[in-house]
Amino acid sequence: MEQAKLSILMPVYNAEQYLKSTIQSIRNQTFTNWELIIINDGSNDKSGLLCDEFSKIDTRIKVIHQHNQGVAITRNKLLEYVENPYFCFVDADDEIDSKIYEILLGHMLEKNPDVVMCGIIEKNYLGDRVYSTVERTYESKLLCIEHMRNSFMDFFNTLLLNSTCNKIYKKKIVDDYNLRFCDLETGEDLLFNLDYLLHSQNIYVEEKCLYLYLRRNMGSITRSYVEDLYEKGLIVHKALLNFLEKKELASEANYQIIEYNHLLSVFSTFLNLTHKQCKLNISDRKKIIKSIIIDDYVKECANKQRKQKGLVGLTAQLIKIGSTTTILTLFKILAITRDLKTSIKQSI
Repeated sequence: MEQAKLSILMPVYNAEQYLKSTIQSIRNQTFTNWELIIINDGSNDKSGLLCDEFSKIDTRIKVIHQHNQGVAITRNKLLEYVENPYFCFVDADDEIDSKIYEILLGHMLEKNPDVVMCGIIEKNYLGDRVYSTVERTYESKLLCIEHMRNSFMDFFNTLLLNSTCNKIYKKKIVDDYNLRFCDLETGEDLLFNLDYLLHSQNIYVEEKCLYLYLRRNMGSITRSYVEDLYEKGLIVHKALLNFLEKKELASEANYQIIEYNHLLSVFSTFLNLTHKQCKLNISDRKKIIKSIIIDDYVKECANKQRKQKGLVGLTAQLIKIGSTTTILTLFKILAITRDLKTSIKQSI
């Protein structure tokens, strides 16, 4: 296996606080036949200097410096430097298990899937404290995509497809279909993965959680206001529907889950509109809510999911009622409750 070589791609922007630990976790790998290609995307802290220092002590590390262009353009440029048959991504502020590449590349060489992925440990931070820890995983197996007519969305809901960093890809597939990242504020990783899977036959999943995804200063429920959140989520939603249709996975079982997920997106949008950073006036907020609840597809999802409990059931009922005032008032109360709970957690 040492004859196989892996390209590890890392975009870096203002990550000096965590960069040393992340790069060291790569250098500590039990699999050693790798190259780390870093693009410093115009950092204005000491990230560039730290990258250069590592390249001097480890010849497997290559560093390119550029003016700030954003993560999507940087990732696309990193793809151009890949010369090995297999590659992966690492975020500059995360950490990886010392055996992740030994294990994942071993599966790639033994079973020859189009992509191999592992479980993720997701740690959410409030300041310097861990707010929550979540393990996202799936049983170890080779998944044939064409056989997932009734199970793809169950697999999708593990969220293992959302990231590019828990996977090893084949350069040939990316090159043959000219796959690249689109420049979105959110969801660009998932869109890349869906494009990649459109041209794939199978996936190998390693159930061990070998990638540590660290969400800094998120607080999960207190993230910043996102402008046009619904429209941005709809881009991903339509891409997923397109994927299911093209791969002939558009079954009732998969559609039920995607409709459920869409109502969760509607819930998140309503909550987002009550965020304290939202500068829209009441009238504009109501217009956005109205445009969503009168949409035929949203109403269809709500009608099919109206018997659900919890957030989705609540959202479905609110869509059926159709009162923008009721929705905005209720979600203001939910936002106040959310912020209060977060303040309590921060003070403990």
